[in-house]
Amino acid sequence: MKENILKRIAIVPILLVYFLVMYLAIFSDHSPYPGGLSLFGAEENVVEVESNKYIDTFISVQKEGEPDTRAPLILGSSTVTVEVESEKIPEPLMCVDNVDKQVSCKVVGNYDLNTVGTYKLERVATDKAGNTTRFPFTLKVKEKPKDEEQTTSNNNEPSGGTPLLISDAISRYKTDNNKIGIDVSRWQGNINWQKVKESGVEFVMIRLGAQDGFGGECKTDSKFIENFRGAKEAGLLVGAYFYSYSTSLEESIEQAIYVTEVLIKNELEPDLPIAYDWEYWNGFSNRNMSLNDFNDNAKIFIDIMRQVGFDGYLYSSKYYLEKEVWYLGSEYSVWLAHYTKETNYEGDYAMWQCSCTGRVPGIDGNVDINILYK
Repeated sequence: MKENILKRIAIVPILLVYFLVMYLAIFSDHSPYPGGLSLFGAEENVVEVESNKYIDTFISVQKEGEPDTRAPLILGSSTVTVEVESEKIPEPLMCVDNVDKQVSCKVVGNYDLNTVGTYKLERVATDKAGNTTRFPFTLKVKEKPKDEEQTTSNNNEPSGGTPLLISDAISRYKTDNNKIGIDVSRWQGNINWQKVKESGVEFVMIRLGAQDGFGGECKTDSKFIENFRGAKEAGLLVGAYFYSYSTSLEESIEQAIYVTEVLIKNELEPDLPIAYDWEYWNGFSNRNMSLNDFNDNAKIFIDIMRQVGFDGYLYSSKYYLEKEVWYLGSEYSVWLAHYTKETNYEGDYAMWQCSCTGRVPGIDGNVDINILYK
């Protein structure tokens, strides 16, 4: 009798293991997100495990053994104005190298911050391979304003440009080979998605979330799930984007995993790609990143999106694309931001964000308008 009871007790853990294996096998094979990261309720150490796996197999934008022939990149204003007796000349927007994580950007020429005047100077940066960039600029040292000369901003002054009605955007851009859409986040507030659909909008890119500043945690946009479901129910095609401050491969992997888990746990299946959105440029040069590192962070995010069953976009403005801050290659689709009636960007792009002052029924205030080509 006791032996039978013991046998029954012993078989319980065996059955539990069996059913667990079968459960994982079923969901791995039939998950809508094939490839990896397909487990529901993943354990806390999944980030570390997956990070090691993806880093081990990751292919950098910099080919191994490729010589460094690119000079550092300096981006900044051609005219810099400071008040007399300033302590120093402000740093440029960016002074970075494709390989070196840090590169000095020296100011060459004669100037006196204690003397009002105009000075012709250069910023000069040289990387470890000996490549040098010279960036001419004009320094203007001006008098300190007197108290009565201080001015205040005019709060009544309009900002953001001329509104673009969605009906006008459709008339201007719609063809048989594209779709007209918008992108939204919590900043658009409550949205009437049925009115949006009836206005002629065909798709939407929704902010899934953002990193809470450099080194911060990932947070889901407070309106993401509501917006996603509302847009789907209205019959729109839906994609998403994540606002990143990533400075390492590990952070980008963590963010890709976070994005995937948010979608899976909430049973949300996008129709369109997931975009990697990195656009905080102030202080970029002080983040101990080379441009290769910067591009690799975006690349591994998009690579993971593809491996788990999505495609990925790189979101960027025309300015940074043309300055070759980004150089992932043509196999990585670009979501171009260029607010103009007709873009003159000559590179390839899958989607164009043509306006940030769109007006769409069902949405209060401005919204970005986009054109999807692929």
